[in-house]
Amino acid sequence: MLRDFAKPVISHIPWIIKQFGKDGDQPPDEWFGEQAVFRLSLGNCILFSGLALLMAFPAPVKYKDDWRDAYIHHGGYLVKAMLWLVCNIVPFFFSNGVITVYAAVSKVVSPLFLAIQTLIIIDATNAWNEAWVFEGEEDERYLYALLVATVGAYGASCVMIVLSYVWFSPSGPDCSLNMSLITIGLIACVVLSILTLHPSVRRVNPGASIFVASAITLYVSYLGFSALQSEPRDYECNMLGQRLNAASSTTLAMGMVLTLASTVWAAFRAGSNTRTFQTDAEDSLLEEAEMTSSGVDMAPSSDAGMTRDGASPAHKDQDREAVTYNYVQFYIIFALASMYTGMLMTGWGSGRIEKDLIDVGWTSVAVKITSQWIAAALYMWTLVAPIILPDREF
Repeated sequence: MLRDFAKPVISHIPWIIKQFGKDGDQPPDEWFGEQAVFRLSLGNCILFSGLALLMAFPAPVKYKDDWRDAYIHHGGYLVKAMLWLVCNIVPFFFSNGVITVYAAVSKVVSPLFLAIQTLIIIDATNAWNEAWVFEGEEDERYLYALLVATVGAYGASCVMIVLSYVWFSPSGPDCSLNMSLITIGLIACVVLSILTLHPSVRRVNPGASIFVASAITLYVSYLGFSALQSEPRDYECNMLGQRLNAASSTTLAMGMVLTLASTVWAAFRAGSNTRTFQTDAEDSLLEEAEMTSSGVDMAPSSDAGMTRDGASPAHKDQDREAVTYNYVQFYIIFALASMYTGMLMTGWGSGRIEKDLIDVGWTSVAVKITSQWIAAALYMWTLVAPIILPDREF
């Protein structure tokens, strides 16, 4: 709302509009909207970056008895609400130069949010597949469920690809660009699916699963469809966009809310993922905890390093409850999501903002198509890397 109706507010803030002078030409309404969005985006980025630093120093939070877990991450909600309010107000006192630099940095950094989503999907679907295959050894219904999910993912992918050809490559106008983008995405989906089943890949990576390939195919198809949907509404090959132009403002606003909600959900999922960005030290910590719970004695052979009560520091750490995910990662993901949302709301800083619309413009198309290719390439790399680099552990 502030993006679409920012001019009456920002036009009265002298240090923001002083560059235009008293008698100078006023910038377009879109400029005021961008200023509002970037300043709010910067405020949220500052907040989450500050929380990430607090969770990282002087040492990362590893156990739930750390005061930062109880009083900051899982508490202090009133204080955090006040900090959020302050962080969203302070950027409106910054000069335009600071906001210009932030927008330029966001344009470069925020695509990392999409790349991290790809890593999370690859990792989560692999974990899902491993868990259900393991359960399937006792109950075949899990294997049938995997089969249904695989067929469903491929079916949904086919529907999106067919609709892409129908809605974004109509007969009549020259839509060779859209036709090429759709076809490249289709070829990538076919190649990654075939590669998953290739004997050479299966030999070095027995866990390669067609279920994971179907999930990546669905994600790649979605990115391609979403990219084409982001084409300007007046582009003659965007038949869906022309139909949406005739929709009510309520429908368009609901689409905006849905996009923002999906971004927040993706940030929560990526931030609380426990596997993708786990370090070797964290792996060792979990392994020691599992061994201790299984009755394996991890105590040192000598009394050196024992505390006054006769317990070793290692045992004391094992008796403490470890956190279930990386808090630093959680807040960094939300800082990236803040940048990414700012780009979505402003058409990646293109200056073309349409009321009740977000994520529309050629820059959005380029970012999503690039993300689509990266997603397919990352998954295929996970399949061929053990063949190319046999001495490395993946």
